Amino acid sequence: MTCEKLWNLAFPYCKPCLHGTLTVKDGEKVVSMLNRMPMNVCGFDAVYIYGVSTHPDYRRRGFASRLIRDALAASGYDLAALVPEHPPMAAFYKRFGFVCAGCLPSDGRDVLVYSGKNLPEEVYDELARMIQEFETEES
Repeated sequence: MTCEKLWNLAFPYCKPCLHGTLTVKDGEKVVSMLNRMPMNVCGFDAVYIYGVSTHPDYRRRGFASRLIRDALAASGYDLAALVPEHPPMAAFYKRFGFVCAGCLPSDGRDVLVYSGKNLPEEVYDELARMIQEFETEES
């Protein structure tokens, strides 16, 4: 399985959008992945993590957790952000230190942020706007 095929399996309603992809493979088969889009938000270096998915046959083995930890460790950014596709997934991401920092204007989904810094409120508002714009462009 390729990243594109895993994307289509996980997100059949939108075209694949692969950037800075981290993967877990079983041989040559991609079984779990996440994508990273660097951003500059009000002068802060940020990374938007999206398209986190694991093939159904490989779930509950810690692959997505490993990818999240790897992405956070390798980022070197002031903050990392993501928007859970399904609200119940917020609890999964909060285990890694993500906190709710607002919501997308279009559909109210939570914007979760991971940062060791005390960031000004306008950063969160701008971040939500940028993510909304990115998702609109890529869908």
